[in-house]
Amino acid sequence: VAHLAFGTAGTRYATLSFWVKAPAGTYCVSFRNSAYNRTYLAEYTVSSADTWGKHIITIPIDTSGTWLTTNGMGLDIQWALGTGSSFQGAAGSWAGANYHGTSNQYNLFSSTSNNFFLTGVQFEAGSTATAFEHLNYVDQLAKCQRYCWVSTYVSQAFIANGTSWNSDSVGGVIHLPVPMRADPSITFSSGNDFESTMVFSNTDTLSGGMSRPYSSAPPFSEFGWRGINTGAFTTGQGVILRYKDGQTGGKITAEAEL
Repeated sequence: VAHLAFGTAGTRYATLSFWVKAPAGTYCVSFRNSAYNRTYLAEYTVSSADTWGKHIITIPIDTSGTWLTTNGMGLDIQWALGTGSSFQGAAGSWAGANYHGTSNQYNLFSSTSNNFFLTGVQFEAGSTATAFEHLNYVDQLAKCQRYCWVSTYVSQAFIANGTSWNSDSVGGVIHLPVPMRADPSITFSSGNDFESTMVFSNTDTLSGGMSRPYSSAPPFSEFGWRGINTGAFTTGQGVILRYKDGQTGGKITAEAEL
């Protein structure tokens, strides 16, 4: 939520839209910072019991308080199902307190027959609720892989080309499916999970371990690999890095988290 600039001067808005099916009554949504000392309460009404209905709430961006823009919690949005008096406040303005709802909040726990269903949640900049953004699997996966990529083990599957640096060391470059957010940290499972091979020729388990010999440069779409073998190759020979048959725990992890 860094782009919303919570805690800084200026007039800005954000809009929450969602669908709810629940017993008829007044319900609350709270917006809080990570310290839980800044809260905005908004009420919405379920008019038709146990019927899906869309609700839209627009809030002003808070100009006070401390709001994280790190990998910690930037904004807590909570749908109240019941609120004790110690956590009740007024709706419609920012307060320097930890509130969950107003005194009008419906008590969903008044009956075991009550149900609360929530879907189609979208929070966005501005004062207008746009249509729910459906991302296909390919686009969503690519966005996730900017931060973390984990290889998939397939017995003797090709991973990358390489070269024998000397009799007991091989290396090369592994290409990532998408450029990563930053230079990733690389973790290899045991070297025994991998092997280097020449087609129809020598094959050697990288029992001496796998490592990353150097850092990557932008756009961080590849990284180097190095494996230590037992001296099966001659300097300059071309090799293939692959998973070793039966080593199902073999994987490579690239992480570029915030």
